[in-house]
Amino acid sequence: MTLGMGGSELDEEKRARKALARQERYVKAFERRYGPGSRMALTSRVTLARQYHAAGRTAEGLALLEAVVADSERLNGPDHESTLSARLDRAFAFRDKDETAEIIPVLEQIAADGERGYGPGAPETLTPRMVLALTYRENGRPADAIPVFEQFIADIERLGNRDPENAWSARGYLALCYLEAGRTAEALALFNQIAPDADRYLYPPGPSLLTRQEMAPLYAAAGRADEAV
Repeated sequence: MTLGMGGSELDEEKRARKALARQERYVKAFERRYGPGSRMALTSRVTLARQYHAAGRTAEGLALLEAVVADSERLNGPDHESTLSARLDRAFAFRDKDETAEIIPVLEQIAADGERGYGPGAPETLTPRMVLALTYRENGRPADAIPVFEQFIADIERLGNRDPENAWSARGYLALCYLEAGRTAEALALFNQIAPDADRYLYPPGPSLLTRQEMAPLYAAAGRADEAV
């Protein structure tokens, strides 16, 4: 218990402890019933690792993810979907620890393994590719992020754009990467393309202003002062 907590915070802490204890029981039950390498057991351990992380027990969550990755690689192989999912969760944990530069080679390998095993448009490929592109940008590498975002968007469009909100976000990040890479005209064109849907995909209400604030300096840089105003 933490001193100074109000009643609602104490209730939340109790619920979190109960949820952790319940998930720990699930892990043991699934391992007994289905075996430690089963999808049910591995998935339950990943869920437990996420709950550890959410509870501030980052070291325990990361250690559990390391064990899940090792077990899944040994039992299912390095390219199995359970292994790829656990590897990506482990990479997310390192992103949260501000070790993003160190995990870029890991994300590159996960994306490559997913594409080799499942094809360019599969979730096992799309999700790590999006994370990789974001990580490139966070580390000041917009030029490396651009082709990854472009391929991600092309694959989603080819698959019928089943996730329009994610595709819209990817276009927004791509526009920012164009801007950061000095490709102002392409950034402006893409911002114009996505601006009409800002109210649909951004929250809270009225977020179109954000997109307009981003677009104004682009118009000015392109010599289109009236539109910037």
